[in-house]
Amino acid sequence: MFKILVVDSGVIDREMIRDTLTEGLEGPVEIHMAVGAEQAKAILERENIDLLIADAPRAAYVKNLVYTAYGTNSSIRVILTTVKREDEIAQIANRLNAAGYLLKPFRREHLVAMVRPLEEAVKEDLARAGEAERSAYLERIRASIQECQYKKSIETAKEYIEFLCETGDNKNVIRTRMVEFAAGLAELGHTQSQEVQNQLGACLERFRSRFDLQGNPFEVSLVIEEMVDIIFNDLDRRQLYSDDDLKRVLNYIDRNIKRGITLDDAAECVNMSSSYFSKFFKKSTGINFITYVTDRKIEFAKDMLRSTDMPVINIAYELSYNETNYFSKAFKKKVGMTPVEYRERCAREAGQGRHTTAG
Repeated sequence: MFKILVVDSGVIDREMIRDTLTEGLEGPVEIHMAVGAEQAKAILERENIDLLIADAPRAAYVKNLVYTAYGTNSSIRVILTTVKREDEIAQIANRLNAAGYLLKPFRREHLVAMVRPLEEAVKEDLARAGEAERSAYLERIRASIQECQYKKSIETAKEYIEFLCETGDNKNVIRTRMVEFAAGLAELGHTQSQEVQNQLGACLERFRSRFDLQGNPFEVSLVIEEMVDIIFNDLDRRQLYSDDDLKRVLNYIDRNIKRGITLDDAAECVNMSSSYFSKFFKKSTGINFITYVTDRKIEFAKDMLRSTDMPVINIAYELSYNETNYFSKAFKKKVGMTPVEYRERCAREAGQGRHTTAG
C-alpha cells in the first residue's frame, strides 16, 4: 500500500491533491491529510508514510516538518508545493533533498507525473524488502527442519502468514507473496526424492486455488502445514532425525495431535515399551504424556478459536474429542474460561486493537 501524507492549510488544495492522486495513480493508495505541522507529526509517528506532499509557506516551517518526516522514515520521499518564486523554492527543495516541487497553481497532470515514478520506486523498495523478509523466514524454517524441530517450523510459517496479513496490502499483493513463500517452502524439498517433490508441487497448486477461493489465513496455514508434514514424513522414512528421542516424539505428537494419538502410538514411534516410554517422557518433560497431549490440543483449539469461525463442536471433533462437553471442561480447566468465552474475548480484543489503530 502506497501511503501519502498531504499537509496544506487550504482545504481546497488538500482535497484537490487527494482526489487527483486517488484517480491518477495505478496502484492502491492510502492518503492522509493534515492542516498543519502538529497534526502532520502525529500522522507521521503513527503511519509508515511513503510520500510527504507539503505546502511550504515558510522555510523554517517546512524544514522542521521534513526533518520530522525523515526521522520517522529515512526513505520517505518529499514533494513541496508553494506560491514562492521558483528560484527560492528550488533552493529549499535542494537543501531538504526533496524529490521535487510544484508551483501553485499547478496542473493535475503535472502532480500525477511527478508522483508516479515515486510510487514505482516505493513498490520496488517494498518488493526488495518483502523478498528479504521471505528469505529470512524460509531460512529459519530450513534451520528448524535441519534441527528436526517440527513445531518451530510450523510456528515460523504461521508467523510469516500473520505478518503478511498485517501489512495492510491488498489481497492480490498478499496472495502473490504467500504463493512465493509457499514456492520457497516447496523448494526446501528439492534435495529429496522425486516423489516428495511431486507431493510438494501438488500442495503448491492446492495452495494457489485455496487462497483464490477463501483467502482465509487459517485455511492457507493448513496447506503450509501439510507441506512441512511432507518434508518431515520423508525425514522419518529415511531416518534422518537426530538421536534425540524426545525431540522425535514431540515432533510426532504435534504432527498427529488431531487423530487421537495414544501413549502406545508415541512409544512405538521411538521403539520403546509403553511403560518405559511413560517414565521416560515424564522424566524428560516434567509432566505426564496425557497432560502434555491435552495441553497441546488446547493450544491448537485456541488457535482455531482465534483464527476461524468454526463451531466449537467441530473444533472438538477436529481434535478427536468425541464429547463436546468433555472438550469444554478440559479447555476451561486449562484456560480459565469456556471456548465460547475465549472466542468472545479474542473478538473484543481484536476490535479494541482496530479501534486504537484507527484512532
